[in-house]
Amino acid sequence: MYITLARQLVQEGAEYPDKNLFELDLNNPKPLPKAYSNRDSESFKAISDRIYGYYSHEKRSMIHSYHVGSLFMQMNTYWSAKKNQYAQVRSYTQEGKWEDYEEDGYKYCWTEDEDGNLIPKRIEKPEDDTHVPVKVWKGRPQEGIFVTACELISAIGGKSELTSESGLSAAWNILYGNNPNIDPEIRRLYQANMH
Repeated sequence: MYITLARQLVQEGAEYPDKNLFELDLNNPKPLPKAYSNRDSESFKAISDRIYGYYSHEKRSMIHSYHVGSLFMQMNTYWSAKKNQYAQVRSYTQEGKWEDYEEDGYKYCWTEDEDGNLIPKRIEKPEDDTHVPVKVWKGRPQEGIFVTACELISAIGGKSELTSESGLSAAWNILYGNNPNIDPEIRRLYQANMH
């Protein structure tokens, strides 16, 4: 995980408190300048916004001061979350996590080439899995209920880009079929939005 986080911090241009840029050097590992990358922080914020609601620090302070403010802000965050639930367009947000990279059923790990550069190497046998795994960010798509309803209505009318069929069977196949044109994560969203 050190290498994955270190590579992300290098991409983000992370600095130490003395303004020196962080650099990844496996021969002389240095402490990380911060515990989380910006991507991790944004992911934590996205999750907490979905759980706790959306509002600024200034408005949040009202909750702790006044009972009426508490009631008002609860409704404010409720309506904000409802607006996002219904009207949000499809997007791949920062909400996600680091997962082991796999391709064709094989995992990959970091290894050094002759010049000392880090390169990913395929793990052929499970007993070879003694190296640092290659991690990739897996974000999760989110979309509003309205966007899903529009896509299903388009499918019923024969105007959907996801299927050449039309009618209720087209909408059913988008939701529950095995159409290879539809990303499984998008299908999961459609199902969640329509239940």
